[in-house]
Amino acid sequence: MNEEINIFIEDLKKHLIGLPEEEVSEAVNYYEEYLRESLEAGNSLEKVLSELGSPEKVADILRREANITRAKNHPGIKNFSRVIKDAFKSVSTPLSVFSLSITALISFGMIAIIFGGAAVFGIGAVAVMLLCIYQAFTIPFHFVLEIVGTLGIGLMVAGIISLVAYYLWICGKLFIRLSTKQIGLMLKLSGKTVTNPAKKESKRLWPVTRLLLVISAVGFILFGASGIPWRYFIIFNSMKPEGNITNVATEYNPSDINKISILTAHSIIRVEEGSSDKIVVSYEEPDWLTHEISNSGGVLDFREKSNGRLPLFALVSLHGSQTELSISLPKGIKTDSISLESIGGHIFISNITGNLEAKTLTGKIEYDTGNSENSILARTGSGKLLVNGTQIEKRVNGWKEYDKVVNVDNKIRLTSTSGSIIIE
Repeated sequence: MNEEINIFIEDLKKHLIGLPEEEVSEAVNYYEEYLRESLEAGNSLEKVLSELGSPEKVADILRREANITRAKNHPGIKNFSRVIKDAFKSVSTPLSVFSLSITALISFGMIAIIFGGAAVFGIGAVAVMLLCIYQAFTIPFHFVLEIVGTLGIGLMVAGIISLVAYYLWICGKLFIRLSTKQIGLMLKLSGKTVTNPAKKESKRLWPVTRLLLVISAVGFILFGASGIPWRYFIIFNSMKPEGNITNVATEYNPSDINKISILTAHSIIRVEEGSSDKIVVSYEEPDWLTHEISNSGGVLDFREKSNGRLPLFALVSLHGSQTELSISLPKGIKTDSISLESIGGHIFISNITGNLEAKTLTGKIEYDTGNSENSILARTGSGKLLVNGTQIEKRVNGWKEYDKVVNVDNKIRLTSTSGSIIIE
């Protein structure tokens, strides 16, 4: 082989150090064959070498081509960063630098958003599964179906979220390929040795998709068979459960009661004047709740809570149930105080005198004053406040507030964080 060709090839090899051996060998073979064929065709070697440029220049072009090819075949932030780095080395005019800077900025921004979204959804899928596993362990062991159903929720939701994360990841890779191609066009480089990315991704796409869909389907079946969806449906559609209620009724002598304290998770609380001379407590207990009631030291205390059957009950309880706790009080009864509180349940009070406090987080409160004369302080954070059909917009420290002061000792305090308060 011509000595000048040998020198060119050896210099080219030195400047290609760091590239994979396969790529170096392919480049060397190409230029050896190209130069040999040029000589055989009668071309001047000096002219051919002059047109090619120095081995260093040829090596730089080959490196950029290799990086573009690599970014197309294996799209990732690291490979794409190499393409950008090489690209800035290749441009010199202010306009080219500006155009490349805008392209790089937009590309990295979009890639960060897409891959960031994929990471968030991926972490979300893991978090949902871990949460459901934790919830399953908190359910009493005799609720076997509910435990299985809770794990089913985790599989179903985690599978769906993972599918979104996977397709975002695929979209990120496709965007890197498109950005790499755009930069290649700007530099007049093509990365011609790139394999067919569409076929490559297609082979990997469907098995992963099918796996995640199967996981979601299995979770859906387990969830549906547990009976949990029906209970959720009843609660979130404000329906009264039929056939799943235990009715409890107890009576107390008014002389034995000085205070009444009521707390429900999300059942309705109704307090009204009754026709009996007894305090009557009537409760509809659905199969996902339990309660405790006691009369100790003159305090009638009622507590409703989850029996552990429904997973994610902290969220479920924000929606009111149509099951009801009713307190019927004798006419003219005098107690030191009545305390009513519910997380998501509504509270209805009718014709009650004395000191009474009612609180809800998301439920509404309706108070019918009847013939009673009481001082009233009503506050709501984000709900409506209606007094005799008139909407109150007065705000005190961020709360809508209605304050009626009457020269009597009876005080009614009504507070709802996000529910409405209606006073008639």
